Amino acid sequence: MFPPPGLLEQGPEPARAFLAQAAKDGIDHVCCGDHVSFLTGLGFDGLVQATALAMLHPALPVYTGVYLLPLRHPVLVARQLADLAQLAPGRLIFGTGIGGEDRHEVAICGVDPATRGLRMDECLAIVRQLLTGKPVTYHGTFFDLDDAVIAPAPATAIPIIVGGRSDAAIRRAGRLGDGWLGVWNSPRRFAAAVQLAAEDVAEFLAPHVAAGCTEFNLIPQSPDPGQAIAGTAAVKRLLAPA
Repeated sequence: MFPPPGLLEQGPEPARAFLAQAAKDGIDHVCCGDHVSFLTGLGFDGLVQATALAMLHPALPVYTGVYLLPLRHPVLVARQLADLAQLAPGRLIFGTGIGGEDRHEVAICGVDPATRGLRMDECLAIVRQLLTGKPVTYHGTFFDLDDAVIAPAPATAIPIIVGGRSDAAIRRAGRLGDGWLGVWNSPRRFAAAVQLAAEDVAEFLAPHVAAGCTEFNLIPQSPDPGQAIAGTAAVKRLLAPA
């Protein structure tokens, strides 16, 4: 589940209490988004958020959903991922996507919005290789590397989950990811928004479970943190095998 908006800005104690309650109530992981300069300039770097959340709880995994990888240089991102893997071993799931809701955000990062899919392919290939700790030489359309090394490599491999609603994103997940992350999803296409009470959410998600889906990231709509946790935990219980 995603924490309530603005939780980290309230200081460490409210965030620490929220994460402790989430873990106590059986939430599997917490998620965070990512933007550089969205629409009116808003943003909160996803890996900064992930680091803060990981440091505020000793065991709860953290899931970036999704980090806009094509807006960054893959060597720098690999460094950040390797560092976070040292700080919170085995607790990061790296969900990444190309974004695109605000093309101006893409452009001001020096990226042609029309090329972000191809750039994403190169970024993913480079990051995956760098996280092995071995020297990487790569000559592509967007990046030229000779003997790039990021050490130490994560002791536990970081799962890379590719997000997106398009056919291209799903194919990219198959080629370069460890899974696919959708948003506003229907049972058939993961494409409809879920803003219902716990029983209705569970009923809506049940066909996904029957189809083999094993993890969901819920975005609670309640402004009350306790209610958000309770609702998410209730959905988990309703979906649990009898």
